[in-house]
Amino acid sequence: MKVPRHVAAIQDGNRRYAERRGELPYKGHQKGVETTRAFLRWCSDAGVEEVTIYALSTENLYRDGEELAALFSLLEEEFRRAALDEEVHQRGMRIQCIGARDLLPESLLDAIRLAEGETAGNGERLLNVAVGYGGRLDLLQAAESLASDLDGDLTAAEAERELESRLGSGGLPVSDVDLLIRTGGEKRISNFLPWQAAGSRCAAYFSEKMWPEFTREEFEEALRVYSREAVGPDGRRALATEAPAPLIELPYRLGHGTPRQLVHEEVLGVGRSPQGRVGKAPLPRHHHGVDLTSTGLED
Repeated sequence: MKVPRHVAAIQDGNRRYAERRGELPYKGHQKGVETTRAFLRWCSDAGVEEVTIYALSTENLYRDGEELAALFSLLEEEFRRAALDEEVHQRGMRIQCIGARDLLPESLLDAIRLAEGETAGNGERLLNVAVGYGGRLDLLQAAESLASDLDGDLTAAEAERELESRLGSGGLPVSDVDLLIRTGGEKRISNFLPWQAAGSRCAAYFSEKMWPEFTREEFEEALRVYSREAVGPDGRRALATEAPAPLIELPYRLGHGTPRQLVHEEVLGVGRSPQGRVGKAPLPRHHHGVDLTSTGLED
């Protein structure tokens, strides 16, 4: 069975899990952390090299103040634990946080820096923790950064490489996603890695179970979905430049076309010359009636 190199997870359903048991949301998040720890072991055991988890979205920052404070505290505790966890280091896991760090409290940022620093020497596996992350905001910030730095002409391929180097709300590299897993019964990606999940041939596995109920058996079924759907007859993933039809549907579109085409030709405000080169132009603030400065809070 083919193993995906990069697995991304939307861990949905923690609050509903708690509500069904008459418990406070915090209890569901605590149980979800236990499942996340197990999930990372399953990925490591299967040979997955990179994992991205959606720990806290920009939308989550608008939750009730008491619940948000509890989430921040739980995340801080988990980052500090992971920084010194023997198993994390034995498995060669390097931790990096992606997202808008300026939206996070200083105590949580200290814990993030500790985890990143303590695991920086590990290189076997990469764990991306999305905190204060919104995919649409990430794309817009990267596009603005690229547009402000453009000097002369770039080919479309060069522009794509430059943009990718600026994603992660800080230029932290996140590779194309091979397998996206979402629990909680929803069948959408909710502003999560729209560039990395839609630009490659990405298989999707949607589970009706809440995240705390997700099991190793379902994880293995997700791997079978990937092996069956995302790998071609030659055993290789389709390259992003081949523009394969995605296996998942984006929850929103900035007009028409894939996110990569849009960033190349519209978000950067550029078109292609007869020679296929891309030149600098002002970054538009609106496109087809959509505010491009929005973080996608409609999700």
